Amino acid sequence: MPRARNMLKTDETQVPAGMPRFYFHISNDTETLRDEKGIILDDTAAAAAYARRIVREIAVTEKVSVLVTDADGQALMRVP
Repeated sequence: MPRARNMLKTDETQVPAGMPRFYFHISNDTETLRDEKGIILDDTAAAAAYARRIVREIAVTEKVSVLVTDADGQALMRVP
């Protein structure tokens, strides 16, 4: 999933207090690309929008889904 790897951008800035980090694990029919670094976003609505963007951009070449988790690994949503 080379196109998927490019979507997992790392946010290396310091995390302001209370700002959540979200992880975007991208899957197709045969493999899962785990996001080990995550990205800092305002809230789950912003995470959902980012996940939809990933799916739209990768779906040009293959069918994928994105599992969004929080910093504790708790699944928050899956975007088909």
